[in-house]
Amino acid sequence: MSDNEKTVSVIIPVYNVKDYIRDTVDSVLTQTWQDWELLLVEDGSTDGTRELLETYLERIRDERIRLICLPENGGAANARNQGLLQAKGRYIAYLDADDLWEKEKLEKELLFAERNRAGFVFTGYEFADENGKGTGKIVRVPERMNYHQALKNTTILHPRYFLTQR
Repeated sequence: MSDNEKTVSVIIPVYNVKDYIRDTVDSVLTQTWQDWELLLVEDGSTDGTRELLETYLERIRDERIRLICLPENGGAANARNQGLLQAKGRYIAYLDADDLWEKEKLEKELLFAERNRAGFVFTGYEFADENGKGTGKIVRVPERMNYHQALKNTTILHPRYFLTQR
């Protein structure tokens, strides 16, 4: 666990995403909430993603970012679990390697979670094309729900949209 009780561990499973991963990392780097660690779990990519990340991370030199390299591809769920095992933050946020966050995402979610004493938070999202441009297709989610309602609502259950306490 982190010394700071508000650190967010952002976990990204990474597999064959060399065309997108830098933008995804940048969307974490530019968050208004800066108390985070980023765990990039490289899951045996074969397209040069790992090499690109090693070069990129060497260039930006941010000690909050860790590259965890798995020996072989085990799938996104396994990569998320491996990241979770190494996470140090009180909060966990999942992000897919080809997705982007708005700059205030973590700050707004933490504030909402604290104000509402929420065990987890989730957001709506917009689909984007291969260039990261919004398509206008937006998935809206309810403002509140309890655990049993969440089990019945698959709209929010994709792990990239969670911020949860450990």
